[in-house]
Amino acid sequence: MSKSHKKGIFSTLMIVIGSMIGVGILIVPNTIIPYGFAGILGWILASICSLVFAQIFSDITVANGESAKGGGLSSIARLEYGDRTGFLVGLSHWVFYIISASLVIRTFMQYLSTFYIIESDATKFIICSSIIIVFTVMHSLTSFAFKLLSGITLMKLSLFIPTALLGIIFFNASNVFGVPYNTSSGLLVNAYEGLTLNSNSIWDAIPLIFKSASLALLAFAGLESAVASSESIRDPKTTIPIATILGVAISSFVFVCTHIFVVNALGSTIDNAPVRKAVEVIMSNTFGESIGQIAGNFVKVAAVISCLGSTLVMLFVSSNVLQDTIFIADEEITNISERAHTGFPVLLGFISSTCIIVFVYLGYFVITDMSLIASSANFLLVYAYFQCVLVNLTRSKDIVLNLCGIAACAILFIGFDKKTIFYGVSMLLFGEVIYALLSRHSRKSSHQGHHHH
Repeated sequence: MSKSHKKGIFSTLMIVIGSMIGVGILIVPNTIIPYGFAGILGWILASICSLVFAQIFSDITVANGESAKGGGLSSIARLEYGDRTGFLVGLSHWVFYIISASLVIRTFMQYLSTFYIIESDATKFIICSSIIIVFTVMHSLTSFAFKLLSGITLMKLSLFIPTALLGIIFFNASNVFGVPYNTSSGLLVNAYEGLTLNSNSIWDAIPLIFKSASLALLAFAGLESAVASSESIRDPKTTIPIATILGVAISSFVFVCTHIFVVNALGSTIDNAPVRKAVEVIMSNTFGESIGQIAGNFVKVAAVISCLGSTLVMLFVSSNVLQDTIFIADEEITNISERAHTGFPVLLGFISSTCIIVFVYLGYFVITDMSLIASSANFLLVYAYFQCVLVNLTRSKDIVLNLCGIAACAILFIGFDKKTIFYGVSMLLFGEVIYALLSRHSRKSSHQGHHHH
């Protein structure tokens, strides 16, 4: 791919922020609100973990240059642990993006239904599938997809940064610190009595902080998208660290302040659209009900567009991840390595989009509750992160960063239940079978090539 078509710092930053800011902050607050102030501490802890991951991925990519370039997390794992682990990490990363994209496009339909009521699941499925196909064609034929992505990401920032700032402006200590949370015993207690620490409650809150951190970190998924797309980035040694760390820092600020804003406005109330409801409540109380409704509708429109932006970037990154993952197991497959001038692998892009559509279909017609599938995908992402942290542990002498990376993975693993772990491990075992079949094909092709000569 010619250098002129590769992405610079701005486009790469838009990919990183576009991957993170959007659906996570629109949905995650509901899962953390019951934890009260412990939930806010969980967001802060998740932000620290994400910055650690961002630093580790950037360090490895920069330190190992060409050898870590092109395959993202799979190439990082391959550096130290060989093809099999590299393939499993890449496949895990790809499955995470495929399932996440299917959930994001369905979230788009939920928000769209607040404007136009669509009751038929078949109609919803057709709309979602059509959008995925259109996005795939756009990535294949034109760089307009990236201009659209940058525009959507800037629109997201224009919504969420003011919302985060409102969280600071309308900060109310008694509302935020006094929100009750559920302890393991099922009792409702306060983490703070006013601003006075209650030692018993603080000890009760510690497991909830870790639990909420593992939930909050889902909003940061995509922080590695620059590393995963490094083949299509100009001057990756400089661009990837700046875009990744700056992108995570901006997203952390937005997430923490927006959650504080939501808690301040709604207390421990759970709402289907917490950010929209919080903006509506605060604006109505401050400027009147009509202004509040206008602000709430603006958030709904932004949510619809945010979901489209997240889907657009997930499709691009997942296709690049699949490309490099398959190439690890079978380098003889050359036709799949052809990319459009945008850096999009066309054939595997259509394979990725087909898999996304399959999961959308499952969500509408086969599996009523996709939460177990989603948490299994998150388990695979943490597995991929953990393998890369282990590579850094082997190759880097930065003891503090390595310990922080291991701690961040441990925090995430704590949040998974037994069913999630069972499904996740089963997917990894299935990945082993796929690797064996592809490797067998590669050896067979190589042998036939030598025999022919």
